[in-house]
Amino acid sequence: KERAAILDKVEKEQREYTEQRRSLAEIQRRNEGKTAEHFRASVRTTIRGFRDMMKSQMAWVAGYGLMFGAMNFFKTSLMSVITVQHEFARAMRTARSETTKTSGLLAEYMNVGVSSMIKFGQKSEMVGEVLYHLGSAGLYAHESLGALNSTMRLIIGTEADVGETTKMIAGIYNNFSQQILSTEGAMGKFKYINDVIVATFRDHQVEIKELRDGLKHLSAMGKESNLTFTEQVGVLATLNDHLIKSGIAGRSVQTMLSKISKTPLAFAKAFDIKINPLMPMNLIDILTQVNKNISKGAMSVQEVGNVFDRLGLRGAKTFITLVKYVDE
Repeated sequence: KERAAILDKVEKEQREYTEQRRSLAEIQRRNEGKTAEHFRASVRTTIRGFRDMMKSQMAWVAGYGLMFGAMNFFKTSLMSVITVQHEFARAMRTARSETTKTSGLLAEYMNVGVSSMIKFGQKSEMVGEVLYHLGSAGLYAHESLGALNSTMRLIIGTEADVGETTKMIAGIYNNFSQQILSTEGAMGKFKYINDVIVATFRDHQVEIKELRDGLKHLSAMGKESNLTFTEQVGVLATLNDHLIKSGIAGRSVQTMLSKISKTPLAFAKAFDIKINPLMPMNLIDILTQVNKNISKGAMSVQEVGNVFDRLGLRGAKTFITLVKYVDE
């Protein structure tokens, strides 16, 4: 019996083995010449296979997304560096430098410029534009770099035009730097200029553009009349407060000063004030003397206008306004 049982078991295992071989041979025959894509297609016909396929596809997409994202970030970073270098190289070409080599100057521009970008949160185009116009005004490289941060603060705080405002700042520096004392050199002088303009913008009814247009007409004649930079800005701000605006304010003061300088003795006699024709005209002193005469009742505002008419002078309204507010 035991022997018969063993023989039955062996025969059964042989039959199973023969069946498995036949099945494998059939599978091999059916799949002969098929690619991996055929097997993936068959896998997709089951729920589990579809799930596995989706996971595989999502991983593939995510991998490519990370790869292309890294490549795009690298490209953007590279272009950003190139743009920064281009902007500062453009600005550097307009600046004057007596000692620094080109490579050293570019490194200095990059260092100060990038620091300003970070400090004010602005792009290289804006910082480079400021440096470009400062250099175009004939400033040396150290002066342009010294002016950068205070000029950026002015432009951002007042939302003024970058190019025109920077040109105005450079022009003021070129014309009045000898009057301004600072222990910080050019940087301190530019800081003073920009601080005065910011305070004027804050405390008076005057826009940066109006102040710029006024200074275009007044600055040259104002210097001849011993008006400092601060006094010229104060004169224009006062006139703008009383609706004598923009270039009109500058031209009216310029015309008035020109007329007075041609007939100083007749003007002094008409207003009962003292003017030394041998000395440069001092507008603030003239305004102060006339103000005192009006305050003590020796002359009325109406009489001031009449004197201007009699002497053939223009700008009576401007003169009266400045006389009334000279102490401010």
